[in-house]
Amino acid sequence: MTDKIGDENSEHQNSIRCISLAKGRESSSNYQRRPTEGWIKMNTDAAVDIVDDQAVVGCVFHLDQGDWLFGSSRSTGNCSVLNARLWAICDALRRA
Repeated sequence: MTDKIGDENSEHQNSIRCISLAKGRESSSNYQRRPTEGWIKMNTDAAVDIVDDQAVVGCVFHLDQGDWLFGSSRSTGNCSVLNARLWAICDALRRA
């Protein structure tokens, strides 16, 4: 199940993506490791726009061969970085 961010949030989504890329989080080698054989790996992430505190959270699940199983993302509205990260974890655990 994938939730889409509406067009009204596309400006926020673009600015959030720029901030995440500027911090180099996209290239972290931790995101590239496959799970142990027989396991499913869950990754979560969150980003908050520093101008108006609008947040986007997401999660991705991978099989042990590295294949993408499913993922989702959504806007959480106005919240802190800590709350956004916690929302990402809660969303992922609900889908697990």
